[in-house]
Amino acid sequence: ITITCGVTEAIVAAMLALVEVGDEVIIIEPAHENYVPAVYFASGTPRFVTLRPPDYALPLDELRTAISPRTRAIILNTPHNPSGHVFTREELNAILALADRHGIYVVTDEIYDHLYYEPYRHIAPATLAPDWKGLVITGGLSKIYAATGWRLGYVLASKDVTAAIRTVHDYLTICAPTPFQYAAVTALALPESYYTDLRARFLRRRDLTMQMLIDSGFEPYAPQGAYYLLAGYGPWEHKGDSQSFATRLITEAKVAVVPGGAFYYQATDLGQHLVRFAFAKTSPVLKQAGENLKKAFDNR
Repeated sequence: ITITCGVTEAIVAAMLALVEVGDEVIIIEPAHENYVPAVYFASGTPRFVTLRPPDYALPLDELRTAISPRTRAIILNTPHNPSGHVFTREELNAILALADRHGIYVVTDEIYDHLYYEPYRHIAPATLAPDWKGLVITGGLSKIYAATGWRLGYVLASKDVTAAIRTVHDYLTICAPTPFQYAAVTALALPESYYTDLRARFLRRRDLTMQMLIDSGFEPYAPQGAYYLLAGYGPWEHKGDSQSFATRLITEAKVAVVPGGAFYYQATDLGQHLVRFAFAKTSPVLKQAGENLKKAFDNR
């Protein structure tokens, strides 16, 4: 186990440790903006597999097609940001089987591991292949414990891969701040009730956000996990792309979103009709945002 300054560093360190010039890394889009630069830092080439609405299920045939003799790794984020998809046991087993067959590493990003909504449940890939040395697990504490500025993460890998990751980590950041690590020990000792209450709170926020968006002319896709959701905005009859629509919402509703185009690299047409909302806010803040959006929609 290597303790890192957040999952961002964990992913970068893993790519620098595993990827050589000319290697390809499969990224499942829509994707967090950290993954593509991490591959480029390692002089690799990103290849993309696209999850599509409404359920954002894994297109297994597309994944098979994306694998080539140069494929070195697959980056797997579950629960998924920004779609909220929680990969199923069948999807995970299929990814692991393909990776094992082709000698490909699977680098996971499981920072939202405790945040899922019934009947969905996060399944750690390591529980499906506990002895497989091709698995590189990354995760962090900032999201689940509401300490996003602390940037504390980890990488769990085989001894050989860990040796390479620690060499990279030493030159990237030397170490994660010691006080944060002591705090993490305390957080990890919290009872199971903490996570049950966390999911209940975020489920209420998710449902509140879904309803306020529907009332404001959006077409939201219900997330199965994490605390983001993607929403179409067709009824707003906006004449520009997702970037200009995000700017419009700031101007007209004082609500900040991330344009969907920021998450797509291959199926860019999908991103231009979506924006991402985050509902990691208190209910009063979310309700105010809903009122602002409804007013802006009615006055469009």
